[in-house]
Amino acid sequence: MSWDVAAVPVNGMMRYPETQTGWQQAQAAAQAMEKKPDAALAQKAIHDIRQFSNFLNRRLEYAISQETNQVIVKVIDGDTDKVIKVLPPEELQRLHTRIRETIGLLFDQTI
Repeated sequence: MSWDVAAVPVNGMMRYPETQTGWQQAQAAAQAMEKKPDAALAQKAIHDIRQFSNFLNRRLEYAISQETNQVIVKVIDGDTDKVIKVLPPEELQRLHTRIRETIGLLFDQTI
């Protein structure tokens, strides 16, 4: 097995493509986030995920946190109805809430 390292500069630092600057990439990313999601595509993805989770004898429950506006996913065992995993973990949810509160205090914003 061989590795092609011809594309890696001598100093090991990668560069942005010459066609876009970092600012242009940031603007393109912001515009992509502003686009409304395709509802039909989202429904198909949810259907596919549910089929796969049923195959593994797991159930997925989705919720949206009112505090952080994040999607919370619970993985539940199909036989015992026990919660196996919560994504993101509750500790990270609390941390995210506290960070948002701290930013609100620092920059005088209401969250």
